[in-house]
Amino acid sequence: MPDLFFDLYAREFEKDVKEKLRSGQERTHASLLKILDNVRPDEVWRGLRGLSKRNDYYVVAVDGGIRTISFTDGSEVVIARAIAVNNFGAQPVRTLKTKYLPVPSSAAYWTYLGIAELETCIRAVVEQLASLPDDKEKYLLVDGSLYARFTAAVHNLILTRGFLDLYYVPEIMENLYKLCSLLELCSNYGVNVVFVSKNSSLKMLKDHIIFTMLKEALKCDSSFSFSSDVYEIFTRGAEWYSIVWLRRYRKKLVELAKEYNGSNRELVRQGIRIVISQSVTDACVLEYIASRNNISFAISRKLLIGIVDAYMNDKKLVTPDAIYRMIIDRVEDSIMLRMCDDLEAEEYRRFAKKVKEKLEHFPRILLTYVKFRKDDSPILIELTIPKWRLFDDTIPPKIFYDSFNMWSTLEMLYSEYKDPFHYNRMLWLAHNYVTFSDSEFREYEMVAIKSLEGVKGRRIHTLIMGA
Repeated sequence: MPDLFFDLYAREFEKDVKEKLRSGQERTHASLLKILDNVRPDEVWRGLRGLSKRNDYYVVAVDGGIRTISFTDGSEVVIARAIAVNNFGAQPVRTLKTKYLPVPSSAAYWTYLGIAELETCIRAVVEQLASLPDDKEKYLLVDGSLYARFTAAVHNLILTRGFLDLYYVPEIMENLYKLCSLLELCSNYGVNVVFVSKNSSLKMLKDHIIFTMLKEALKCDSSFSFSSDVYEIFTRGAEWYSIVWLRRYRKKLVELAKEYNGSNRELVRQGIRIVISQSVTDACVLEYIASRNNISFAISRKLLIGIVDAYMNDKKLVTPDAIYRMIIDRVEDSIMLRMCDDLEAEEYRRFAKKVKEKLEHFPRILLTYVKFRKDDSPILIELTIPKWRLFDDTIPPKIFYDSFNMWSTLEMLYSEYKDPFHYNRMLWLAHNYVTFSDSEFREYEMVAIKSLEGVKGRRIHTLIMGA
């Protein structure tokens, strides 16, 4: 059948989308130009001179994929799978989860995907890496951001994002528990766990750079007097993560941009535009500074981060006990939705306490970015520092830790790097194995169709998600 809408699409894209994309990029570029030209490159980047490639290491790489099938009665089946590939000739470790979702929920998708990936990681550590000799360093590469995984799980346990998401609180707890268990296992077995993300949307360094710069610009203006409220905004902005998520801080920033008429008015106005813009990420800021200063082979300054989340800090949810109390409330809500019997309900409450105990030992996260080629964007790298706890309030929530030695890890990552597309060969291999192609998933769909023949209300309606 001919496409009767393509000409309309082409016209609308040219008229509306293209122009908005261009104008938005130009405004962002202009704002970055005004702000980041005030940043010295050595305040952000460190050279990697002398970094070489090697092959004397064991590495396992894990990635996952997910698809869902939707039924006419509104229920769904989620199919999540994950694979661990390695460089030492062992068979890949595979995990596949097929779960029936009586209640559709976006939280369920990433939760089951996370569980599949984390189970695969744990099996690869216990069954493969732990049994290898100690003649070489051992690495576990995981696709994605550790901080994003942790925060997404905690947020879904302490915030009522959606009524239907409450149904999956037990599964979200399991996801967080397995994440804690994986990091503990890696520490116990001497495995270096490295989280790698090419398209991260984090804004850790951006917030620190911009808020610190704005604070100094206002200090240099003798006509400007810091009120306690304004001082708090810039201090929290540098120390926490994305304070603009909180309405009162966002409102004060907008008011300051409108009302400030000092000598650095344009700098402050453009800086506030950048911190509020959610499209400007760490990678955008770092890439802009790198391109302006001809930086092609470098690592960003290393950040040691704890509980930096603005919401958690604002609500004083900065201890495992405080989070546990919130989780228990969500567990009670979930129990009502799931209509659990007394035995099952008590099991969920006990498990929540186990999650709290695991959180008490969650390590600090070291976050940095690497750039291995001039024409490639920065790659997010996260490691764990087990000697310091995430919830330790004796350490600032966000501090630079440039003295931390991760040279051997950088050499391993550089050795696995090929080009901007194959930014990590082992993770690329895992991704290709685990990603569902359309033709491949049709076979999964046919199994569901045949299996559910004659089952009332279970006619397949549509495919709604792919990875």
